[in-house]
Amino acid sequence: MFKIAINGFGRIGKLVTRRLFDVGLGKNLTLINEQKGSIENLATLLEFDSIHGHWPKDIETGTNTIKINRHEITVFNSSSIAGLKQAISNVDLLIDCTGSTKNFNVLKQYLDYGVKNIL
Repeated sequence: MFKIAINGFGRIGKLVTRRLFDVGLGKNLTLINEQKGSIENLATLLEFDSIHGHWPKDIETGTNTIKINRHEITVFNSSSIAGLKQAISNVDLLIDCTGSTKNFNVLKQYLDYGVKNIL
């Protein structure tokens, strides 16, 4: 399976997640990292967007997980790429939605930890 991870779960990260599920690629999303907010808050903000409205999916939370239509996604709250080292070691595509990682040497850490592609 092609594994996708998202780092940064603000407006863009949430919209990317919605789109992945809407086009049938949600089963490939295995990891979300967001350093701010509880899992419950992230799930609520995913379901109810102030611009795009309600997203009609079955969303549940667990200990360190969000389930969307029964697909479980692991949630981390690391403030650094190094904190994700083992979790991202077998990710095929990491989508960095932080808006703060603009330096190639910082992004290169993803590749050094085993991520195959970065967007």
